[in-house]
Amino acid sequence: MKLVLNIILILFIAIQLHSQSINEELFKKGENYFKKRSYNKAKIIYENLLKEKNFSKRELLLYHLGSSYYFLNKREKAYRILMKLLNEFPKSVYLEQSLIHIINYLKQKKDFETAIEILENQSG
Repeated sequence: MKLVLNIILILFIAIQLHSQSINEELFKKGENYFKKRSYNKAKIIYENLLKEKNFSKRELLLYHLGSSYYFLNKREKAYRILMKLLNEFPKSVYLEQSLIHIINYLKQKKDFETAIEILENQSG
């Protein structure tokens, strides 16, 4: 019985590692699309990877997904994703650029009150 449990555990770990490897390859493909400014193709890959709750590059994934939507002129969707990034990773290395996209969107909507509130929350 112990041998069966050990085999099941080893198979489970192997499947997890294989899944991580596939996700990393998909992420690289998305990165290549993003760098080539093929934001729609990158967005599709990033959306699929976002479903993986324990994806190791979630911070960068959220930033590039939000930026993809921003550059595709889907600013409201970009806003929601970038706010999710700031909530999940308040000290993100992508904070400054994310804030630029967020504030530009709010400025476009003439929602200056929310823009000021977000900036105040970031500064203190």
